[in-house]
Amino acid sequence: MQIYFSFRTYSVPVSLIVVLSVCGLVACAPQPEQIRPGEDVESLPVVRESVTTGRINSAVVALIKQADVMINQSRWPDASSLIERAIRIDSYQADSWTRMAIIYLGKENPEQAIQMAKKSNSLAKQNKLLQAWNWSLMSRAYAMMDKPDLAVQAAQTSQRLQQEAQ
Repeated sequence: MQIYFSFRTYSVPVSLIVVLSVCGLVACAPQPEQIRPGEDVESLPVVRESVTTGRINSAVVALIKQADVMINQSRWPDASSLIERAIRIDSYQADSWTRMAIIYLGKENPEQAIQMAKKSNSLAKQNKLLQAWNWSLMSRAYAMMDKPDLAVQAAQTSQRLQQEAQ
């Protein structure tokens, strides 16, 4: 049985976020939403336009959708290759960087996950929900690094951004 973590319209399998099994380090932190079965990362919406061009590249969207399938199957190298191609095509696509953060969490590389989530946030200036999702990923990465204070702060930032987006 696989359980999925859901964040409003964003979802990712718990197997990607190994932190949930780490002694409840983030258990006291505000959590974005309940865990629900049957949802997956494919429900993460794709940003509709690039920061630089003001339009979406259909090749990038296709690569992201393919990567989402690989992420859901925990096929990290395949997902990483697809997202790296998407980033080479358009490095200003915030949700590509979010996918990389998810991939690095899946590979148990929390330091890189944090860097990718921060990069995504720098590009998703007007997208509070994507920023909140990135902060949630950072919270889990900090917990993986045994930094509960930072994990709680990141989770609180995620909650605040989620409320602002409503």
